[in-house]
Amino acid sequence: MPVFDLDGTLLASLALAAPVFRSSLDALIEFVPQLTETAASIAARFPR
Repeated sequence: MPVFDLDGTLLASLALAAPVFRSSLDALIEFVPQLTETAASIAARFPR
């Protein structure tokens, strides 16, 4: 999940990984909304 500043410059990236025997792809996809929210929260903390 990319983290952009207000100008659209890439600042960072968030990733989630797990062995396939511990978590299915569908289970990991359920985290996308939370990762999106977290990326926005991180971006908001950078100076403007």
